[in-house]
Amino acid sequence: MRERIFRSKRVVCGDEIRPADLVVGWGVILEILDYGQGGKAFDFGNLLIAPGFVDLHSDSVEKEVEPRPGATFPLRASLVELDRKLAMSGITTMFHAVSFNDESITSSRGTEMAARMIREINQLGKLDLSIDNLIHARYEITSFPSASVIASLIEQGQVHLLSIMDHTPGQGQFKTIES
Repeated sequence: MRERIFRSKRVVCGDEIRPADLVVGWGVILEILDYGQGGKAFDFGNLLIAPGFVDLHSDSVEKEVEPRPGATFPLRASLVELDRKLAMSGITTMFHAVSFNDESITSSRGTEMAARMIREINQLGKLDLSIDNLIHARYEITSFPSASVIASLIEQGQVHLLSIMDHTPGQGQFKTIES
């Protein structure tokens, strides 16, 4: 991608909004120049230019697929709809938090469903989606079958961030097995 220059009288630069020229190339801001110093530019006049938001941890994809218990939508349609909502909200990069839990406890968020969701998010991200869709795999240490699946997904480049959770009774939010 060749460099492009975007000009506006209102550019968010750190903790201020000021006139500036943005030099953009290869998907990143390369340089911020004083207003009018960049030569030929796409001039946005008084429109605000702001950086996109990066969401590092969101389980919104799971809620989009199953907004209420037992009410599920097809994964592909849910992802396309969520992508539109995120783009309209100014989010340019989303780390979809996909949980790997014990399937005997949470059937909707078990190993196979999580792996399928990750593969489909990555596949759609290459083809049809407008924002950068990355994967934050959330591994519950009691989900023994998930360990090898997550390791395989990491080796395939399907996972971009990993967190390890411990929700066993007596740890963190669950004080007893009944809770």
